[in-house]
Amino acid sequence: MRQQLGRQVVASYSVLVGIAILATWIFNLTIGEVPQAFERPFELTFHILAEVAAAILLLTAGAGLFYSTSGWAPRLSLLSLGMLLYATINAIGAFGQEGDTSMVILLILVTITTTAVVAFALKERN
Repeated sequence: MRQQLGRQVVASYSVLVGIAILATWIFNLTIGEVPQAFERPFELTFHILAEVAAAILLLTAGAGLFYSTSGWAPRLSLLSLGMLLYATINAIGAFGQEGDTSMVILLILVTITTTAVVAFALKERN
């Protein structure tokens, strides 16, 4: 029972964050709120691709944790959460460089929460 709750917590967080990443990029690209698009288009393209890949893997892992009993979902979950950690730490630097304190604080909170979810997922595996 406790392990099932752990899977649901990790799955819910993964799906929620995966949707948030995709929604954020769709919104920002739709309204043209990406100033780096003209300054550093190559870098930004790969940054977006990395975040979209992380979001897709988070959604896939989350769905797998909800609906599959096989072992692939917990492993994919750890990979996708690791990608999320990298993305948030990288974004803290980018937003910090721009002086966007509110985004830095938000991303620090996401990083802390993601680290806690990873620790929780690792504990549930044992």
